[in-house]
Amino acid sequence: MTEPRRYVCRASDPQWLSERKKVVTGSEIAVVMGLSPWKTREALLAEKLAPDVPIVSRHMWWGSHSEKSNMEAFTKLTGLRTRGTNRFWVRGELGATIDGFLTTENPRAPLEPCWSPAYRMLGDQLKWVTHVDTRRPLGLVEMKQTEAYRAKEWAKGVPTYYLYQAQAQMFVTGLTWCVVACRLGAADMICHVLEFDAELAQEMQDAAREFMAEVNQERGSV
Repeated sequence: MTEPRRYVCRASDPQWLSERKKVVTGSEIAVVMGLSPWKTREALLAEKLAPDVPIVSRHMWWGSHSEKSNMEAFTKLTGLRTRGTNRFWVRGELGATIDGFLTTENPRAPLEPCWSPAYRMLGDQLKWVTHVDTRRPLGLVEMKQTEAYRAKEWAKGVPTYYLYQAQAQMFVTGLTWCVVACRLGAADMICHVLEFDAELAQEMQDAAREFMAEVNQERGSV
């Protein structure tokens, strides 16, 4: 039986780093499954076993710094309401730090959509409010930022690494849809709606359980 979700702490709390080491996070599940273009499973295992060291990479700093303004831009471009949270949740061996929640209830009129190629892309591709089952108005929003030259890659869909992260976040929170919104360079944004995939969630749970068993075994042998 799958464990219920539980709220652990905020990303700004001092115990956040140590709590992350007890589970596989949404940003790590693709690494565990061998799908990350940046990190190996062995490197992640070493990180889990290492003493707590604050994570302050330049990418993480810029991502956190720009997250609020990007979410505000998303709201203006789509008319959909968001609420930032940065809370860390755990369910079984999977954990997730959530950027924010999103609702399709009571949407506002977008801000000057006529000038925005991002809005036209969103409206044409996703059919915003009608795309999501109105019986499930609450979902997640995951904010990303990347270089403008990656626009063609993002136009095809959410890259695998981030797709797995979003699916893990939906599993952990129990919500059934997520919008991944990516700021492209300085002048555009692209977004995709993802719906929860139960089969993929089971694969991720199995992989996380196996990985954490290995982590705990290594900890016990030290």
